[in-house]
Order: sequence, then structure tokens, then C-alpha cells
Amino acid sequence: MKRKRLTNFILSGVMLFSIPLGLSDNNLFTSVSISTSAATSADFSISQNGIEFICAREGFSQYCYYDGAQSSIGYGTKCGTAPHASGLHSITKEAAMTAMKNEINSSYVPNVKRQTAGITMNQNQFDALVSFTYNTGGGTTMIKNSPLVKYLRGELTDAQARLQFSNYIVTNSATGTVDQGLINRRNKEADLFFTPTEPEKYTVAMCYNANGGEIADDSEYYLDGDTIRRKSDDSDEHNHWQIDTESDYGLYNASSFKLTRDGCDFLGWSLSENSGTIYDQDDGSIRAKDFFPDIENKSGKVTFYAQWGGHEMSEKEGAGRTIPDGDYWLVNGLSRNYLVDIPGDDYDTKNGTNLQMCLWKDSNWGEYDVFTVRYLNNGFYSITQRNTNMTVNVESSSLRHGSNVHMWQENDNVASQWSIRPTANGYTIQSRCNALYLDVSGGEVGNAKNLQMWEGNETRAQSFGFVPYQPQHPIKDGSIYRIGTINGEGFYINGAGNPSDYKNGQNVQLWDENGDNYFRFKLCDDGYYKIIDTQTGYVLDVYTGGDNY
Repeated sequence: MKRKRLTNFILSGVMLFSIPLGLSDNNLFTSVSISTSAATSADFSISQNGIEFICAREGFSQYCYYDGAQSSIGYGTKCGTAPHASGLHSITKEAAMTAMKNEINSSYVPNVKRQTAGITMNQNQFDALVSFTYNTGGGTTMIKNSPLVKYLRGELTDAQARLQFSNYIVTNSATGTVDQGLINRRNKEADLFFTPTEPEKYTVAMCYNANGGEIADDSEYYLDGDTIRRKSDDSDEHNHWQIDTESDYGLYNASSFKLTRDGCDFLGWSLSENSGTIYDQDDGSIRAKDFFPDIENKSGKVTFYAQWGGHEMSEKEGAGRTIPDGDYWLVNGLSRNYLVDIPGDDYDTKNGTNLQMCLWKDSNWGEYDVFTVRYLNNGFYSITQRNTNMTVNVESSSLRHGSNVHMWQENDNVASQWSIRPTANGYTIQSRCNALYLDVSGGEVGNAKNLQMWEGNETRAQSFGFVPYQPQHPIKDGSIYRIGTINGEGFYINGAGNPSDYKNGQNVQLWDENGDNYFRFKLCDDGYYKIIDTQTGYVLDVYTGGDNY
């Protein structure tokens, strides 16, 4: 049973059971808030230590119950406006904690301040009086007439106050008899009241950023941009750690927030979006000073970013053999004017050389940007710079989405193994080390645009074409050629019908040599050629401007 609200005219109590919630009585009395020698009750609010103390005294009930005066639930808050049968409603610990804090701050803290106005006290004394008030209601004079407040006014010694307080408001309202549970609670409140406060404790508030994740609709939290906030009070501060303590703490985990991200695994938390140490959500050994090693005499606030990534793929997850082994240029589906480029005009064999996108004409179709693609007979390929042993590699074998891609000496590491899978627009290139996809950063192609690893999103930024490499035979600007087949001797590309009848959309066909199938090659500024019929001036054109591979 929990407490009954009391007035100044009915001095009664209820049965309380002490359920410690994993907290010992010793650490319940550790001060965690500011203490000043001249502070009065007006300077205080309930501390986290006070909240935990009250929770331990109240105990938690998942289902509602009738306590002899009202229907209560959780940590003793009122359930509904009228008494009703037990067990009709349920509540989670998180929701119960929120309800209790709201009730304490809206009703009981103001009552303590009102009845102790101007009286000097410390945080532990204030917390003890709030606990007493939460248990009894406090009435209109019950707090100021209590032995503890008489001690603060100098009317009683500490021994006298302790003795009298142990028997103050300890009658069970349901039975009308003195209740040992309430006597025990008064003694605990007196212990807290007379525990000296330590010097000011500086704390760091822990905030969490979803970093692209999503929160389920039934979560007790919501996203403000990527900032995770509680629905109950809109706060972005989810726990507070002391700077100068050796106590162990743990971070919230993704399941606490019901936080997910499509195509990604949750890896842990970091102090930056896509780099830095990943802290395990279950690691209870990390401390506030790990994040603020230089902070002194100052409270702070730190944001942890959710770290998303993938997992190492098994051989069965690889796409298998999908393209022939060979030498290729790699072009991107956002624009086939751009190819995957290894910066420089020679064979650079330094580990860590970055990969980027580059215009064909700026690369001069360089042989240095040709990749040898070789199937490894395990579901995956290696992609190696032609004529070297430098492979396309995930930097640091990272599991993170957003990780960089560079060149590294060939080895058996899964960071250099790739699953190549055909799609409607080309091929995806998926890393075995993290199951993420090769991706043009930002989804926009351009010179020097970086390549990264990202969760699959079926966009053209993750679509690549493999263009077979052949040594270059430059075509002179303005030269005239016939375009023939290699498997049908004597057949050439030709406009259908009489050249005098050509019009836009004229079909193109294969025909034997007839004098009408000659084309002039005009070199354009972007490095491509315009192919022009010599008789009519019409140009070869892709029907409807289609751009599928």
C-alpha cells in the first residue's frame, strides 16, 4: 500500500514498503547537488538523489490498487479521479517515474517551500522534507510543525528531533494503528536529513542524437530533428553523471528509445557523427571524466550520436559470379560522364590513396583508372588497380555507414572483397566487411566527389557500370568513317530509306555498302563525339534520350 493524502486536521499514515530498486541506503545519501551555507528552501528543487530516495521508499506497482484512501499506481501517484477496483490499469516504470516527478514538482515541492520560507537548510534536508510531504501530503502546517523543521529553527537538538520524528505521522489510516513501516520510513528520512552534504558536485548531462535513425510511434520519446526528447517533458537530457566520482554508469541503448535505421545495425554511441571511439551501450565502466577530462568546477552537457553500420557478410550472402573477370573503367549511374578515379597520372602504390569521381575528359580515359575485376570463388570479387597490387578497400575495415573507401595493398581482408549485383540501372558494389554499398557522397556527382559506404537505398548514387577497357585509338576531329559490324562482313550503320527523305526520328539500320553510310566524327568539349551523317547533317541520337545501361 502507498500513502494517503492528509490534511492538517487528520493525522494518519499508510503502510509503506521499502523497495530499494538496486540502490543501497548508503549511496542514497550521497549528495549530488549544490550546497551553499546561506541557502534557504526557496533555492532548492528536488535532487536526483531525492527522487531515488523516494522511489526506494515507495516501491513500484505496475497495476493500480486501492490504498484505503485513493486508487494509486506506479510510485504512489493517484490513478484516476475516483477510487476503483485494483488491477484495472497498468504503467511502465519510465511512465511512473515521470508521473511521480511531475506530481512532486507541481504539488509537494511548493508546499515544502511555503511552510519553510526563509529557513536555512541544505539539499539533503530539503529532499528529506519533500519525501515526508510526498508520503503524508504535508497539510497546511504539518511540515512547519515537524520535529525536523523545529530543529532547523533551533527549537530541538538533533537527538530530540530524531526521536520525535520517528513517531511523527506513523498511524496507518486503513487500520488506525501505529505502523512499523512508517516508523522505518521516518528513521530513513531523518538519516537523510542529518547526512552532511558534500561540496558542490559538478555534473554532465547526457543527450542523445539519432543520427539518421527513426523512433517508433509507441516510444516514450520523439525526434526533434535528430535530437531525442522525452514526450513527457520535452527534455533532451536523459541522465546526469557526476564529474568527480568513481561510480560506474552505463549509456542508454537503442532499444530504450525504440530507435532503428533501415538497412543498418546499431553499433553503439560516439561523440561525433561518423568517427571517433564507439562506446558500447552496455559498458558500465565508462565515466563522465572520460568525456570531460579537463573540466573543472563546471557542469557540462554532452551529446552522443548513434552509430549505424553493417555486419560482415557470409559467403552465402555474396552475389556470386555476375560479370566476367577483366579490366574495366567504373562509371556511375548519376552520370556516365564520370568515372571512378584514382587521383594522379601514374601508378600510385601508396596505401591510403583516396578514391573519387572524375569527368571522363579530365581523366583522358587514363589507364591508371582501369580496374582489374577478379572473382574470388567465394561469392565476392577483388577490384584492383590494373598492373598493380592496390585494391579498393574500406578504410580501417570500418562497420560504420559513411566510412571512407581508398586503395590498399592486396590482401585477404574482407575489407577488400566486394559483392557485385546486377540491377535495372547497372550494378551495386557491396562490401563484404560491412554489407554497406559503394556510394557517391551526397548523392550528387562531380569532380573530386568522394566515395563512401552507405546503407542500400536503390538510388543511382549506388549504381555503377563496368566499361570494358581497351587501349585507346584516338579518332581525329572531323574524320569520316563507316561504322561496321565485326560479325557481319560488309554491313554498316545506315539511315533507313532515301537520304532526301530523312527526318527527325528516322530509323537506323544495318545495310551493305551503298555510299550512303558515311559519318563525320566531331569532337565535343566534354570529350565525346557527335556522329553526323555526311549527306544530310542529321546526327545519331538515342531514342527518347534514354539513359539506361
